[in-house]
Amino acid sequence: MTRRSHLAAWLLLCLAGLVVWPWWMGPERLVERARDEAAVTHRAFGPHVAAVLLAAAGGAQVVFGHHGIDDLVRSDGRASPPDARQDRYLSVVSRLVVSQAERYLVALRLQFHATVLRALGVGAWCVLLLPLCAAAVVDGMVQRAVKAATFGYQNPAAFAVASHLFIASAMVPIAVLVVPFAVPPLFMPAWLAAALLPLRVAIAHMQPVFTR
Repeated sequence: MTRRSHLAAWLLLCLAGLVVWPWWMGPERLVERARDEAAVTHRAFGPHVAAVLLAAAGGAQVVFGHHGIDDLVRSDGRASPPDARQDRYLSVVSRLVVSQAERYLVALRLQFHATVLRALGVGAWCVLLLPLCAAAVVDGMVQRAVKAATFGYQNPAAFAVASHLFIASAMVPIAVLVVPFAVPPLFMPAWLAAALLPLRVAIAHMQPVFTR
């Protein structure tokens, strides 16, 4: 598997999760997850930063013509009842289809809110831990320079394995955006520390052709 196909497979899997989980879980369970997400965000970033992240995620609901998900939280994820004047013209099958479509759209709103909130959280953690990322990159470049100066061996197999491991670990935050449960607050810094190890190895064993 090439690195491009590896990356594409992860992205397609995450996109499928974004579409499928709302149908699988339903709006009621996603409302509970939205409450858990808000609590996790407050524990991880504190009330001030959490308020900013939650407000930004709520503003993204403009895609659905809403602002925030307070209406869904208050109703526990229940869709609004159909208009009585329109309902009398619908057959039993049509009522069922409309009801299920409304439930899916409500669940999709909640899933989108959680995805945006988690994406903002991932971005905040990456900014906070940017010095650690820079240190790993510099360390890998120094190791590579030492190998070049001392005729050390730059292992292509180690580069290939490390680069695939880094792609897999780099896709973890994308997968986290759509998983159907609340993620622990300290998961992201632990993930980043683990993801920087294969990145450091890949840079140290990078072949000269990539830097000419």
